[in-house]
Amino acid sequence: MDIIDPKSDLGFKAMLVDRPHIFIHLVNSLVRLPKRIIEVKFMNPEILPDKLNLKNSIVDACCMDSERRHFMVEMQMAQQSNFIQRTLYNASKVYARQLPKNNHYKDLQPVYSINLLNHSLDNVTESWHHWYRLTHHEHFDMQLDDLNLIFFELQKWQKNNKFDINKPLDRWLQFFTNPKFYTMMSLEERKMFEEISDAVDILNVKKYSPEQLRTYDLFLDNIMIRESDLDNAEMIGISKGIEQGRELASEEIIQIITELKKMELTIEQIAEKFNTTQDKVARFKLLIF
Repeated sequence: MDIIDPKSDLGFKAMLVDRPHIFIHLVNSLVRLPKRIIEVKFMNPEILPDKLNLKNSIVDACCMDSERRHFMVEMQMAQQSNFIQRTLYNASKVYARQLPKNNHYKDLQPVYSINLLNHSLDNVTESWHHWYRLTHHEHFDMQLDDLNLIFFELQKWQKNNKFDINKPLDRWLQFFTNPKFYTMMSLEERKMFEEISDAVDILNVKKYSPEQLRTYDLFLDNIMIRESDLDNAEMIGISKGIEQGRELASEEIIQIITELKKMELTIEQIAEKFNTTQDKVARFKLLIF
């Protein structure tokens, strides 16, 4: 079976919107909630601002469950600057719009922004799962659960290579990173995983019109072009940084050698003046004398 990429805009929304059982199973698998989601009501994915001239936001899927908790789920294929800030902005708007005039603050319910990323959120850690919420600066067990920003780095998870088919979380992350794994299964094997089996059937290319598939191909092409442009920009930036580093290093060396030739300052004083080590200054002195 050929299926469209579940990370694509067409595929991701086709799976989730108006298919509550898939949405519920996905979110319950991705997030450990105090109470599991039982039923949901989908909402307009366009998050309108409360005032004119403020920024509109659109997420892939947005819903409220029977506990009145809000869940926003988004797939991010291409890297975007300030993505965490954008996510916080959107979650804050959803949190604030819960409270119409004359309602009480106690009626506010948690907001969960769940983001699946096809790129790295940071290059600092190998961690592929990030959960941000308000935490006391000394007592880490004291938390406010009102705003939850949750990120899954798909590429890092795949690189980790610890897939366990018995874990619902792993099954879904495998689905998004290697969907062919499930298309190679027999129908009987897929029936063991009802929601994922349904998702595979929904993404069957035969279910989409030629126009939808052309739009899908264009979406993937645009993603590839964007990633290529980012790679080129990064390489140009690195090249310029190296060249500037060389220029700065050359200027510093010239200034140190000039001071040594004057013979007015000691090695210690020159090192302090240029914020470098005495050993480095001493090596230059050996070269010129």
